[in-house]
Amino acid sequence: RLLMFGNPFQTFEACLLAMQFAYDMLGLETMRGDVDVRNMPSMHLSEALGFHFGETVHDAELNRDFRWGTAYRSEFPDYAAKLHALIYRN
Repeated sequence: RLLMFGNPFQTFEACLLAMQFAYDMLGLETMRGDVDVRNMPSMHLSEALGFHFGETVHDAELNRDFRWGTAYRSEFPDYAAKLHALIYRN
């Protein structure tokens, strides 16, 4: 959430850099996160970054519906290349 600032291209670039850091410097193999199902821009961004989502879960305490997503290091280069081409297109 802290990376979602500026225009969409800046957001994509910030998220790509953060994920690259997590995979390359921290050595993570997978990342997990949740997205509120009503937040379609975040859902689309997460999917573009390679997150795969499961079924919708209801959190009664917070009264919200969300989906858990998982991204894999092995898939990151393909997603990163597509987004890189979009961000830096000439």
